[in-house]
Amino acid sequence: MTTRNAWMPRIAQTLSLLLLCFAADVACGQAVQQASSAAATSDAVAPPELGSLPTIAIPDKNEKPFSIPLKTSLGFTGGDTLSMTSVKAGTNVPIWYSGTLGNGGPDMLLTAGANFGADFLDSSTLLDVQDTLFTAGGSLTLMKRMNDRWRLVTSVNVSYKGDGDATANVVNVSGMGMAMWHKSEQVQWTFGVAATGQQNIPVIPMVGVTWKPNDDWEMSLGIPQTRIARRVDWFGPQSDTWLYTGVLGLGGGTYAVRRDSGLDDQLTIKGFPLAMGLEKRGDGTTWFCELGVVVAREIEYEVTGETEDIGEGLYARVGLKF
Repeated sequence: MTTRNAWMPRIAQTLSLLLLCFAADVACGQAVQQASSAAATSDAVAPPELGSLPTIAIPDKNEKPFSIPLKTSLGFTGGDTLSMTSVKAGTNVPIWYSGTLGNGGPDMLLTAGANFGADFLDSSTLLDVQDTLFTAGGSLTLMKRMNDRWRLVTSVNVSYKGDGDATANVVNVSGMGMAMWHKSEQVQWTFGVAATGQQNIPVIPMVGVTWKPNDDWEMSLGIPQTRIARRVDWFGPQSDTWLYTGVLGLGGGTYAVRRDSGLDDQLTIKGFPLAMGLEKRGDGTTWFCELGVVVAREIEYEVTGETEDIGEGLYARVGLKF
């Protein structure tokens, strides 16, 4: 466990990692754009981060036909007993498609993704908590266009989640399947289920509706994520900038760790972020920032059954999407 005065070096280390991730994203940008032109479609769907309902925007008529998400983010959750700084980077690239490329997109599209992350913890909890947790993995996502209104999406993700010392239960396998119904240009329904591979919540239903009543409002209502967004003109009347609020999915996760006693166990960190955010969308780059609180925080060990309530905390996150 770290002392509470050790969080500043952690922040500096995290910022360095974020800059490295940003540099890597920029370096591979040209190659990614070449891949996108070979598989142009307006209905491609990136695999969602399991634990949150994918917010799939209803495409505008003037949208670019296809974009590949490259993203980095830096997050912080802090409280009296446990603070955690998280840095993440990921990408998703189309590798195969079938059917005619047109306004409706290909009949089938297969994408491959990679994601990396590190969490730096500063704790004064009664239970021993590791200083650093790592995540690295890959995913495959298959999208099937049934007709102009229905899409089927399945995804599988295999990842390492641990502290670098534990050797038991270090591989996490998760997956999801969902159907998307484009009822109209304003309304899209999502139905599905996600197997998270996490001890605390192994299965999550994905049910929701995205409603866009006009050009200035977007509402994504569902389980486990709800978001309401309003367009603002803070950067000019033509800027695509959105102010939003809601329950932003599930925080934390399950990691394989080696405890101070030498026992390999699984640590689960729980929390629900409630926040407001600002998102600036663009043709090439999108940035966002979020600020709020995280509630119902708890840590739990699977083998020993020990749990500890760590109270509410501050939630903050910023990120870039390409």
